[in-house]
Amino acid sequence: MGNQLSKITIPNSVNRIEGGAFSLNPLVEITIGENVQIALNTFEYAVELGPDLPILFMRDISFIEKYNNNGMIAGTYTRPDIYSTAWTRQ
Repeated sequence: MGNQLSKITIPNSVNRIEGGAFSLNPLVEITIGENVQIALNTFEYAVELGPDLPILFMRDISFIEKYNNNGMIAGTYTRPDIYSTAWTRQ
């Protein structure tokens, strides 16, 4: 949690990822095995808006929705930056 990871790989041998497992990491690439179950708050992250503005904590369910709605298909999913909710399966 909070390791500043931008890319992760989750192998087929993993059955489930619990909530908070990758919180506070600015992920832009996730390679994931097939049929891995993902808790809703697994990829929660913080966004600093500016020096005089608060830090926002955002729950990134866009990846989870993309993965789940595509039948939990293994592959590499990417997005252009941490502000984007547009994950694309490669």
